[in-house]
Amino acid sequence: MDPGFSIHPGDPLIADVPESFYARLDNATTAVEYDAITEEQIAYLQKNFDEPALRGMAFLSDDGCNIYTAIILRGPARGQIWRHEITMDNADVQPYWHPFTKELLTFNDWRYFEQHRYLLTIDGRDDAQTYSIMNDRYGFWAMKRMIVDGTLTGLAAEDVDKLRQPTDIPPNAVFLDPRRNEWYPVREATVFRVSYAA
Repeated sequence: MDPGFSIHPGDPLIADVPESFYARLDNATTAVEYDAITEEQIAYLQKNFDEPALRGMAFLSDDGCNIYTAIILRGPARGQIWRHEITMDNADVQPYWHPFTKELLTFNDWRYFEQHRYLLTIDGRDDAQTYSIMNDRYGFWAMKRMIVDGTLTGLAAEDVDKLRQPTDIPPNAVFLDPRRNEWYPVREATVFRVSYAA
């Protein structure tokens, strides 16, 4: 019986194609020789990267640039969400981690974060992934999603688009900060983009 996906989270598949392929390609003198080396490289990729990475895996999303998100269906990593990137040059197949608990990302976690790309937090961050609460694209979107989920109270979804400054937010509007798991005033929030690093 097929054991399924056999790559372990503690030992992900992160590898480069041996440099010898490139040296041989550089020294190929005919198109036939070049094509033969390329075919050999493809066979190497399939045996060493594709076969172990694709066994027991199903793709969930195409994230661009040859990067995919996948769920593991069979084997010890069953139910985990992994990053899958295999090119002609290398392989990067490793698990995604929950951004708050630092545990392996599950399917339910992934679904939640796909729907909640932007969330409110009380923690300010100095990076490009943090936005003002009054940002009508990310801040308003985050507030509306959190209202629907019940993690933001004291403000109606239909009133979010009417906000022009933080003082327009009712003082009793509070949100559940997913990082701290505590409630804070919405007026004091910033918005951040959720990412789950591999």
